[in-house]
Amino acid sequence: MRQLKLVCVVMAPTKSNRKPGDKVKTDKRDACKIAREFRNGDIVEVRVPPATDEAVRDVSRARTDAVDDRTRSKQRLKSFLLRNGYRYEGKANWSGPHMNYLRSLQLADPAQAIVLEEWSDWRERHRQPKAARRVRTPRGVRINTLRQSMPPASGSTG
Repeated sequence: MRQLKLVCVVMAPTKSNRKPGDKVKTDKRDACKIAREFRNGDIVEVRVPPATDEAVRDVSRARTDAVDDRTRSKQRLKSFLLRNGYRYEGKANWSGPHMNYLRSLQLADPAQAIVLEEWSDWRERHRQPKAARRVRTPRGVRINTLRQSMPPASGSTG
């Protein structure tokens, strides 16, 4: 609608005036009520985020999904190993020594070895050393770049 240069107001339904006894809802009654409130200027508008805000949200959701996937993957591997009698006795899981322990495991059944190998391959494909991430694109720089490219939000004070 913005591309067509049409004026559009999105109202907050929770902020609309409703009488305590007004429980019957029909599209016709709602439309008349909304039209009346709009004419009187009683509608509480909701800010529709611009595309850049949605893009930032997409980045945030993607990162959350990736972290969740990594966590689930680790939990699955740990459960698989515990189910098969392998228990890491070191102090910190997923540390250097723990990863060496995982690489050194020799599982009895070839099918089980495939599970461990697949997880290791998946991890290597989806892993990038932290140092390389920081050198290439530090998180703060990425977020500041996004903020600078976005127009200020309407109604914001800075």
